[in-house]
Amino acid sequence: MTYHTDTYNPPAEINMKAYPEYTRDQLIEWAGFIPMWVQEFNVFGLADSLVDHLEDRYGFGDLRSRGSDRSSISDSGKMQHPEDDDLDFIVRIDTKLGYTYVYPYGFVAIPQGKKRRHLIVRMD
Repeated sequence: MTYHTDTYNPPAEINMKAYPEYTRDQLIEWAGFIPMWVQEFNVFGLADSLVDHLEDRYGFGDLRSRGSDRSSISDSGKMQHPEDDDLDFIVRIDTKLGYTYVYPYGFVAIPQGKKRRHLIVRMD
């Protein structure tokens, strides 16, 4: 296995402000394995893209084919969909490609580059 030597590992941001009724540990548990997999991508660079890495770790098929074209991510990290209330992120993880966001209901916004839209998928 080949590892990239140019790693990036900022701490994940747990959004306690948006979910004050939960403890930090509950929010981390709610986010599941995804923050760990994103940090793994940051540190070890095991794939050429974060989407490919998450797809490999998740193991349930092509994430790109399940992306939502109707949802978007605001500058503050809220997931917006025309037919639903905005969702605050549970966890935000910085990557060289932009922020990855984990939301309630298994939604994940995966950055595909600083100037490209997030791929928004359900990974539950």
